[in-house]
Amino acid sequence: MNGAPAHFVYATRSVIPSRFANTVQSANMACAFSEVYPAFSTIFRSPSTCTDDLPAVFASFELTPPRNPHLVRATPALDWAQTYLAAFAAYFRRQPPGTLVYTRSGRVAWAASLAGLKTVIELHDPLIAPYAAWLQRQARLQPSLKLVATTSRLKSDLIAQVGLAPDQIFVAGGGANSALLKLPARPLDSPYAFNAAYAGSAFKGKGLEIVTACAARLADVGFHVIGPTSEECQRFGPVGPNVIIHGRQDNRTTLGLLKSADCLLLPNQPSVIIRSGADIGHYTSPLKMFEYMAAGRPIIASDLPVLSGTLHHERNALLCPAEVADAFSASIRRLQSEPELGRRLAAEAMHNFATAYTWNARAARIREFIEG
Repeated sequence: MNGAPAHFVYATRSVIPSRFANTVQSANMACAFSEVYPAFSTIFRSPSTCTDDLPAVFASFELTPPRNPHLVRATPALDWAQTYLAAFAAYFRRQPPGTLVYTRSGRVAWAASLAGLKTVIELHDPLIAPYAAWLQRQARLQPSLKLVATTSRLKSDLIAQVGLAPDQIFVAGGGANSALLKLPARPLDSPYAFNAAYAGSAFKGKGLEIVTACAARLADVGFHVIGPTSEECQRFGPVGPNVIIHGRQDNRTTLGLLKSADCLLLPNQPSVIIRSGADIGHYTSPLKMFEYMAAGRPIIASDLPVLSGTLHHERNALLCPAEVADAFSASIRRLQSEPELGRRLAAEAMHNFATAYTWNARAARIREFIEG
């Protein structure tokens, strides 16, 4: 479509409140789109026990609620039967002509199309054959269909498997909340003079085995693991005495701890297996990468295409072969001996984040794409 839609609806089947990455992203993007579209509303799912105090819910993400929020109560029975889509469809039918629905859910896009509304779909996961076939049908019904993909690999798959033109697909990775720049540091309470930190999940492929291997090599460095439990860490190798397990923390605490570390580790592996069993290694745009950039500490990351499009070796990070723990250990030693290098890398990463990778900047770029 060309020009601004008469009304913009950000619709997500993510359940709020939740600490899952899809909810964090959805909550932030709802607020960001609320800033760039004057005629705006949003619809989320919410647990049946959820409070109606939306300011409190969004405050947990360091956010002010977006304009015109609507909640669909999600009970276990509704989730199982997928009948929450009926509530979404009823909501869509009440929207004025010229409404555009933006969603990262194929089911929600289907409900919107049944109500006669145009859609823009954001894709995050590897493309499976049934979804590719559905997108082909959608493209025939809506020749001007536009998609947002989180990685260039996903865009290539959409061109090859769906038959879309390159200019119908916009690549927009993840982001983080600009408010994170202002959060205060939180002391690590560590006996070690130099401290490395990892924040994230314990999914296979996130690189916890690299963290524990580095800890075994560098006994004088403290390694702080935020998110995974001790039991989860032990699945990836022996956990030495210099590995400090912080467990699951809220976002404010996590960012405060990251800001006190001497370096941040992002040791993603080529294959990352998530809860569903899918391998997202070539498709992930990890939110933690952008939160690391906002933390203002030097980053050591895997040299993988999904990371190296944002992180550049010796410019705003140090990049290492993903599976080589010795390379990560050597980079940690380098930052120990070259503190000025760490300060330079951290400052550049923070500058890059503030100018290009906030959620508001992402929403503005997507709006330019949508409006042609």
